[in-house]
Amino acid sequence: MGELSTQSETFRRMWAEHRVREHRTGVKRLHHASVGDIELTYEGMELQTDRDLVLTAYTAQPGTASADKLSLLSTMCADIDPLVAFETK
Repeated sequence: MGELSTQSETFRRMWAEHRVREHRTGVKRLHHASVGDIELTYEGMELQTDRDLVLTAYTAQPGTASADKLSLLSTMCADIDPLVAFETK
């Protein structure tokens, strides 16, 4: 951050304004140890009972290689912990 602050007026201004926004929708590219790269769209939904909690739903676009891989994962043996197998790219 120090170098950016000294060399970029735009960065200094934006940093000072703290213009930060939450990403509630988008695309995640993940790598799964068993099926390889998967691209998923996501949408975060605020929970009415607790505004500090967000439920995030991930889906693959129908007809894509990612959808095929997600389907394959759903049929694979359940002894692999999916949270351990995924790495964010």
